[in-house]
Amino acid sequence: MLSRINERVALLITIVLLVLTAMTCLCYLTIFINPFMPLNPFPPPREVAAASPTLTSEAPSVATFPPTWTPTETATPTDTPTPTDTPTLTPTPTETSTPTFTPTATRTPRPPATATRTHTPSPTPTPWPYEQHGYTYHRANDKNEEGCDWLGVGGQVLDANGVGLPGVTVKVWAGGWQGTSRSDEKPEYGPGGWEVYLFPSPKDGTWSCQVVSESGAGISPVVVFETYGGDCNRNLVLITFKKTS
Repeated sequence: MLSRINERVALLITIVLLVLTAMTCLCYLTIFINPFMPLNPFPPPREVAAASPTLTSEAPSVATFPPTWTPTETATPTDTPTPTDTPTLTPTPTETSTPTFTPTATRTPRPPATATRTHTPSPTPTPWPYEQHGYTYHRANDKNEEGCDWLGVGGQVLDANGVGLPGVTVKVWAGGWQGTSRSDEKPEYGPGGWEVYLFPSPKDGTWSCQVVSESGAGISPVVVFETYGGDCNRNLVLITFKKTS
């Protein structure tokens, strides 16, 4: 029972201390905001207006000095330069340049009105005896039983009317290698058919093809074509040449 009474007393004392503490803080805050409140036992001193000195109407005394105190400026005579005689310059005779004779350009006489210019015609390039007919085509090999184990190029040589022309040599080369075929040797390509075997399997490469004469001179533009490794759908290249006239 006594312990409960002690606990209540202690609680009551704690509450009272808390309330007093809060009130003390409130008082300090109020004094901080307005230090002239009656709660402040030590208010700051108030400013007292200081009496300003009264001005007297008496004029201040001015010290007087003897008349000789202020020096008087005395004009100092300056020497005025006497004008001197300016010599008159006698003009020196200027040499008169001798006129230089400038030759007059002689105009080239125009040709008479009846003259006409001679037009020299530019030489017309001689056309090739043979040119490529159509485009370069790639397809799967269907000309022999090798299938994909083969790479080659073939086509036809036609005359000016589109008829197969036999006995014409077609050369194919790449680097230091070359091969030839005569038209009409490979009838599976049609009349005037030719074919050059390139490699036993598809491979990447750049090749040149041209119709040549019996002496080996080119008689058609060079046709450059590509081949593609690992592609069995493009291991046969088709090129057709046609006679121009």
